[in-house]
Amino acid sequence: MEDEKNAPTACDGTVGAPAADGDCPYMGASAGDGAYVELAHGLLSESRRLRISLGAAARRWDGRGRLDALHVLHHAEGELTAGELARRCRVSTARMAQTLNQLEGEGLVERTQSASDRRRTIVRITDAGEAKLQTYFTGVNRFFARLLGKLGPEDSRELVRIIGRLADVARDATDEGGDAE
Repeated sequence: MEDEKNAPTACDGTVGAPAADGDCPYMGASAGDGAYVELAHGLLSESRRLRISLGAAARRWDGRGRLDALHVLHHAEGELTAGELARRCRVSTARMAQTLNQLEGEGLVERTQSASDRRRTIVRITDAGEAKLQTYFTGVNRFFARLLGKLGPEDSRELVRIIGRLADVARDATDEGGDAE
């Protein structure tokens, strides 16, 4: 069983030998620069394997973007309209309305009508929402601290450095119009 957990994933996501270049329709030469195509495929496969390994721990509370909405509201200077919150969370206004219904039902956010424009809904995080967010992040930090502890200090620092660098490169590539198709 241990061997299976560490085995590479094939193109279709099954455990086993990784797909050869010609075996996977997603690894075409047009996908990137030579050797980087295989590395890109490996990155995506390992990222998927990480998501699967984290499983329920990653989805335990944030099934519909609730955490993201609370996080944005926590860091917002003042209140946000529901539309602005949807934009900052990069979701549709319909999805945000569903999320806000859930959060409001749990007492984690409050919605009020704008005094200046009755068509606009103002959203703010409640004290209960702040407490829920704090509890969640405390738990997440402990969980990832345990994972990083198993990696060791050198690998942990390198992982954090590389992920930060990748985020910078991805932001720059997106700013230059390099979105994935």
